[in-house]
Parts: sequence; structure tokens; C-alpha cells
Amino acid sequence: MLVYITNRTLKKTPKTGVVTLSHEQILTKLRKPGNQKDAIYTGLAEGDYQKINFYPKGKEQDLFNSISEEELAKPWVVFLHGFHQDVSETIEKAHKLNKIHGVNVVLFSWPSRPNPIKSFDKKDIKAQLKQYLISTIGYAARPSLVSFAAGELKKMLDDYYTNYKPARINAEASTTDFYAALKLINTHLRPHVKSSQMTMIVHSMGNYLLKRTIADKGALPLIFKNIICHQADIKASDHSSWIPVLYGYVTQDLYITINKYDVVLGASSVYRLSQRILDIERMGSSTTIRAKRNHQGYINNTVKYIDFTDGRGIENKHEIFTCPGQGRDYKGSYDPLEIDQYVVDLFTRILAGKKDGLPNKKGNKAAGFACMKTIPNIYKPDLIVEDPDLCQWSDEWDCLISSLKAFVDPYRDGIDDGPDPDFDDF
Repeated sequence: MLVYITNRTLKKTPKTGVVTLSHEQILTKLRKPGNQKDAIYTGLAEGDYQKINFYPKGKEQDLFNSISEEELAKPWVVFLHGFHQDVSETIEKAHKLNKIHGVNVVLFSWPSRPNPIKSFDKKDIKAQLKQYLISTIGYAARPSLVSFAAGELKKMLDDYYTNYKPARINAEASTTDFYAALKLINTHLRPHVKSSQMTMIVHSMGNYLLKRTIADKGALPLIFKNIICHQADIKASDHSSWIPVLYGYVTQDLYITINKYDVVLGASSVYRLSQRILDIERMGSSTTIRAKRNHQGYINNTVKYIDFTDGRGIENKHEIFTCPGQGRDYKGSYDPLEIDQYVVDLFTRILAGKKDGLPNKKGNKAAGFACMKTIPNIYKPDLIVEDPDLCQWSDEWDCLISSLKAFVDPYRDGIDDGPDPDFDDF
């Protein structure tokens, strides 16, 4: 089931009764609230998710009253999407959350891809692209990952130059609407859902919208069992200064996911380099600490960092939470669309509000994950890929290695790995 809340412009707005719209009738422009306090409209997706039935403002209770007791008894996830998303893409992700993880979804959809893509001369950013590939992934990544990243980054940068700034402007303009959406959920849905069965996943640039909402409103109007900050496209350098605020809105755990070789976050970093911004590391691709710096650091010691880097099938992926899983025997053909089933199962438990099953001691293993021997709480898949070429043909375990044995602690004393960043931008 999908409840769809949006501040996008609608082709037709519901005045007195329910209005049914297709994806194409939900537009790319930000809706202006006019004389209303917020610009949101709330709808309920039909069974195949191809049409949304929108309710008039003030009549949202009718929508929630139409949800059966059977559906209310299931886990519910608030999903805040990121950059580069049209209507169909966001709805498809919500559908995957439902199908893969067995959760109902409340999607807040905002216009994060407002303009048609325009091409530009990539010679202008050749130096920045090379700098990123060498300094960020080139020295550590497997050759296949570097090659893939170089090709994909070039494809993505047209969209970044066209839409990145406009999307962030829309995010900044959406804080009142996102707050209103959470308040609506708290009023009409939360009382009918078990306290253990409402979680939130915030993806990519959605974390920028979340951070701005907290800054603008000073609070969130809804309490969750768990919150996942998934592959966050927001600067890593100051997250210890605001992420702990989220603990006021979770009753169990707060997670930050990481993939160092995430190609979408790589495009964000290259774009920022081209804009002469020095602080390029994104929260969803960094587990690095600046030990000698005076700021609050990259790492918070209470958050659970799930570092998927080099996990089976993770590669350069950005949308890890929507990937299907593969068998645990690690034998047979290799499907690049699939990831380690242990990763999928972890997301399912967290999104359902259950205990994550992660090891509770440093150096221990549980549920397919290992807890690294370092001060922050960093968890990695127990087995990580050593050589993807071997994995494509080998039916043995020799292409996988222990993450505990391979892990190099980046938090040892004396690390200093670059110039001080520019903290004016986030």
C-alpha cells in the first residue's frame, strides 16, 4: 500500500471530492501554497500504483479511514526520496519497498528533478573528474569499479549541472511541506499503527531536506522506531553536529549507510569540485575522520554506520535498499542487479521496526555482518569481495574475504589526509 503526499503541482487539484491522477498529471514544478499554510496534497495509490486518488485538503481523515485493519497492522515506512527523481521513479521505489521488504509506504514526493536535462562540454570538468577518481577511489578500488565509475559519472553530470542547484532550492522550499506531511501522519495514521511498526528511510538528497527541516522548524512532529539515513548526499564533515538531534525522534536505533564507491555520490563530489568547493565528501560515502581538526568530526560514536563497501553485489550502487537479494551459497551465476541476501534481510528487519540482529560486541559476527574493532559503531558484511572477476566464474569462496581481517582502522591517531574543508556549504 502507498500513501502519496506531495508538494508537486497537480494537473487538477481536488476541491470538493477525490481526484484520480496518473503519474503524468503529477508535475515537476513546486506547488505554491497560496493562502494555505502548506502546499501538500495527500493521495492513496490504486492497487497497481499507476494512479493516485487525491483527497481535498481537510479531508485526509477520509483517506486514512479507508485503510483496512489488515493493512494498518503491517509495518509502515515514511520514505523521503532524493535528487534526480521523477514521479514514476519515486513510486517504483515505494513499490519495491513494499514487495521486497513487506512494508506499507508513506512517500513524501518533492520536485527533485525540475528541469529538462541539458548537455555541456565535459572538457571543462576533466580535471575535477580525474582528481576525484584518483584521490577518492582510484588508490583503493578494484579496477572494474574505477572504470565503471568513470563512464557513469560522465553520463550523470549533465543532470547535475542542469538540476542540482534547482533541486536543492526546491528542498529548501519544501521544509514546511515535509513538516506538514509528518504532522499529518502523526495525526491520522500514527495512532492506528503499532509504535514498533513505523520507521523512516531518508535517501540521498532527501537528507538535505531533512536537515533543513530540523534547522527551520527546530523539531520533527513524529517519533519513529528506527531512522535510516541512506546514502546521504549531504556533506559528511559536520554531521556529528546535527545527526544526534534525530535521537529525539527514534525509540530504537539510528543508521547511516555508506558505500565508498557510490557513483551517484561520486557525481555529486565531482560537481562540487567543479564549483570550487573543497569539502566534497558526502555522508553516504565517507567513514573518514579528521583526527587533528578542531571541528566536531565525521564520526558520531552512538550512530550505527552500515558500511556496505565491497559487499557482495554492492559495487557502485546508490539505491541499495531497493535491490533484491541473492542466495547465501555464493555459487552459480552472478547477477549484477542482486546483492547479498544478508543486506536485504537487514533492511527488512530495520524497516519493520525489529531488532537489527547486528553483533553487539566489537570484533564479533552475527546475521552476516561483522562489527569492526574501532571506536565508532561500524558494521560491514562479514564477507566482502576481493576480486569481482573471480566471483563471476568461481563457484568457490576464494573470491570473498573476511571484512574483519581486511579492515584498516581509519581512526588511529595521527591521521591527516588533506586540506581543511570549506564549511560554508552543506
